[in-house]
Amino acid sequence: MYNDIGYLFFQIQPDIKVVHKDSLDIDFHITEDKIATFRKVIINGNTRTNENVIRRSLRTYPGDTYSRSNIMRSVRELSTLGYFSPKGINPDLNYDYQNKTADVIYNLKETTGNDNFEFSGGFGGQGIGLILSAKINFNNFSIQNLGKQWPIPTGDGQKLSLGVQVTGGGYQNYSLSFNEPWFRGRPVSLGFNTSYSLYKYNDYYTNTRRRDEVFAVGVSSARQLNWPDDYFSQTTSVQFQKYNVQGSYYNDNGKLSTLTISETIARNSLDNYLNPSRGSKLSLTAELAPPLAGLSQYYKILFKYQHHMPVVGKLTFTNGMELGHMGWFGSKNQSPFERFFLGGTPLQQQQTFTRDNIDLRGYPGGYSGSISPFVNGLPVGGTMYVKYYSEMRYPVVSNESVQLIPYLFAEGGNSYLGFKNFDPFNIKRSTGVGLRIFLPILGMVDLSYGYRFDGIPNTSVNAGQWEFLFNIGSPF
Repeated sequence: MYNDIGYLFFQIQPDIKVVHKDSLDIDFHITEDKIATFRKVIINGNTRTNENVIRRSLRTYPGDTYSRSNIMRSVRELSTLGYFSPKGINPDLNYDYQNKTADVIYNLKETTGNDNFEFSGGFGGQGIGLILSAKINFNNFSIQNLGKQWPIPTGDGQKLSLGVQVTGGGYQNYSLSFNEPWFRGRPVSLGFNTSYSLYKYNDYYTNTRRRDEVFAVGVSSARQLNWPDDYFSQTTSVQFQKYNVQGSYYNDNGKLSTLTISETIARNSLDNYLNPSRGSKLSLTAELAPPLAGLSQYYKILFKYQHHMPVVGKLTFTNGMELGHMGWFGSKNQSPFERFFLGGTPLQQQQTFTRDNIDLRGYPGGYSGSISPFVNGLPVGGTMYVKYYSEMRYPVVSNESVQLIPYLFAEGGNSYLGFKNFDPFNIKRSTGVGLRIFLPILGMVDLSYGYRFDGIPNTSVNAGQWEFLFNIGSPF
């Protein structure tokens, strides 16, 4: 307590006396001394990251009252940037007792590479075929230094991603996104994204040739909040999507457009995004596609929560849950898209871009393997869903060049057609093992091998089978 309210130089001397045979009297003799302040904040070890990117993440400022918790919070913020090795962030103090000041020194060790190139392949099952995906992420980009640094301008903490994915079944996807975490020098992020997807394949249920395509463009803005505490953030995004989807069970042959506005309130206290050992993360999102002229309409409410806690040493236990509800403002211009389907990973699900895909290990996902309500023999997607998951993991290798994190998992979830059919205890269950591999050049690769206890009616996904899934990206 004294370390967090400025008493850097205080002293406590306990005086312990034995009373009778089974008791102690403890007196604490406290010398408070005077409150100390930070004099300088010094940063060492950054060779590629600009100093202003580091300083804006710190919670210690010259002239502020000394606070040990603010130093530790600064270490946490630096570790979550992804530019420095968490083990290589070492704060130090150089204090002046006479003047009651202290210099705080952050000694940093930058990671070998902030950017990564993702290349992956897989098999998506019947009607999809071979999946090939390539994506390059510049996680410490500097658009201001274009033409000044070669080959890649770095140092300003901006994020630029370029991606392309193709499959043997005729799927193509092209994407571009950019994010400035501090727009015009203020703690407000501004992002832009655009993508185009085209998919030609034979429909598994209607036995017809389909051509699906969607063009999307969006902007987003986020800011950190100071209430209820400064782990909270608020994000606003606006997205326009234009669909052209063929299929006998879509109105107007699937040609429609939506303009969605979403608002998210989130709290994130994870100590590490790749492999958190403590902290929690929760979010509440309201997504609206208003009933404007010429546009389809719907609304969604989404809730997500996860909690991480250390068990023994590096062994970490994680549990979490998700809930979702979708509805419409009226009976006209209802969007047939964005319903909830569970199963697979984001890599397998990218072809099913007309759906809101919820990943669930142990189930393949995709057009013919997703958990969904069926109407007249066709998977229509749920208007409600629930998901629960638990995980136990232990990093067997954790250094700058590679991380190997094996884990055990148990998951369950289901998709429901409205409140009348909603039953949070009627879920599809799975359990299994997995391995996450982090390489600076590839990012996080997640491999899982899950055993499902329940099958999916009207599909070939049966109970008592194992499912191997492959994904790129951290689940946290």
